[in-house]
Amino acid sequence: MFCVIYKFSVKSGQESEFCEVWHALTIMIREHQGSLGSRLHVAGPNKFIAYAQWPSRTAWKAPSRMPPMGKDLSLRLKECCESIEVLHELDVVDDLLG
Repeated sequence: MFCVIYKFSVKSGQESEFCEVWHALTIMIREHQGSLGSRLHVAGPNKFIAYAQWPSRTAWKAPSRMPPMGKDLSLRLKECCESIEVLHELDVVDDLLG
């Protein structure tokens, strides 16, 4: 299993929109890209951290198979943010979240 940790700096006043779009986009990624899901956390004012699981690094890097709606959601998410960073790319050694 492979995991990615993202940091989102969200524009002031866009927090609710960001959370709604992140939720819808994450469902689309799970359904069309093979993600195993994700968790979103508040890290401070206008700061969010997401932890996403994938079956492998290869699945994460695979070309997009998103329908047009997914691409629109991705653009909307980016528009809510000042920046989006990949903080860590992690190979799972042991998993007790179950």
